[in-house]
Order: sequence, then structure tokens, then C-alpha cells
Amino acid sequence: MAVQREVVDMYRAMEGRGGCPSSYGFVWALLDLAIYLDLAGQTDASLEVDREAVRLNRRMAEADSRHLEGLVIWLAGVSTRFADPGHPREAGELLDEAIAACDLLPPEDDLGNFGFRQAVQAASFARSGARDERASGERTTPIGVGPDPRALQPVLGVSFDWWAFSVRQAYRAGREAIDGAISLAGDASELDPTQLAEPGTLLRRSTIRESVAFD
Repeated sequence: MAVQREVVDMYRAMEGRGGCPSSYGFVWALLDLAIYLDLAGQTDASLEVDREAVRLNRRMAEADSRHLEGLVIWLAGVSTRFADPGHPREAGELLDEAIAACDLLPPEDDLGNFGFRQAVQAASFARSGARDERASGERTTPIGVGPDPRALQPVLGVSFDWWAFSVRQAYRAGREAIDGAISLAGDASELDPTQLAEPGTLLRRSTIRESVAFD
């Protein structure tokens, strides 16, 4: 950890003299330091390093739009770190920024991209509604959410293509289940006022899924 602090300080010194020779190197050095601090139980210091890395990624994206993709990934990834130790508002702001940055990405990239940018956008949108789709306490698993998320994890010996398509199929099946539940709910005006929140939540989930269904 002491060595990594020294590396980060060297990058800061170079940036202070009018430009860092490798912004990517600086970002990864910050990530390493954040990990070491977290492992040492210094959560607050680790999160502060994460904030610095986000600021650096923003500057890189402002200077060159080709770095937008990195900014999106960084924002979306670091948001979960702020949610766990009790900073849900900051986590939500980071995720909102990631989604807004997605809108600035081109819809398609070259053939070597394989739809990666669209997948990043889909993941960010999906995560924005993930917390209220989780079962908690005595609440049953919500409609349209697979009961065993482990089934959608990559498995050794199974091709990545098979895994990718299985996730896509589960996503579409969940949307069909949600739409079916909305149809069964019928006219909202006939429902008891205490039940109005359920079809509203289902409609929102369906809209989110529809917005990323092309992935």
C-alpha cells in the first residue's frame, strides 16, 4: 500500500506540472490504491480515491469523446461501492451520470466491438431498477425476475455465446411475464387504491426492459 501511494503521488506530481503522460496509467494506479485501502479496512480513504478516479475519467472524456466509454464503465462500476457502505444517494447520482453518458455514445461501433457499447447501456439501465426488483424479507421474488440469478452466470466449459443468449432469453421471458401480469391487472380504475402501486411498478419495469430489449 505504501508503494502504491508513492506511485499515485508521482502521477499527481506529473499532472501538476502540466499534463500526465499516461492518464490511463494514473487511473489504474488509483484503482489499485483504492483496492489496497479497502482491503486494509480504510473504507473512507478508499472511496475518496475512487472519487479522484471518477474526476480524472471525466476530464479524459471531456478532452476526447473516445474516453466516454471508459467513463460510463467506471461510473457504473464504482456506484456499487458507494451503495454498500451507506452512500446510496451518491451511488444513485453516479449511476444517473453513467446512464446520461450512455446517451452520448454512438449507437454502433466497428465490427470488432460486438455491440459492447449497447451492452454497457443495457446493464446501466437494468441496474437502475435492480434494487426494487430484489426479494427482501418476506417479500416474494418480483414478477419477471428469475428465482436463481446464479443460473445466468458464466459456467466453465459452457461457451460464452451460449451464456450470452441465455441471459437474453431470460430477459425477454421476464418482460413477457411482466406484460402478462399487467394484462391480468385490467383497468386500474377498478383496482383498490392500495393496489395501484403494483401495476405502476410493473409498467415502469416493462418500460425499462423495452428500452433495452434490442440488446
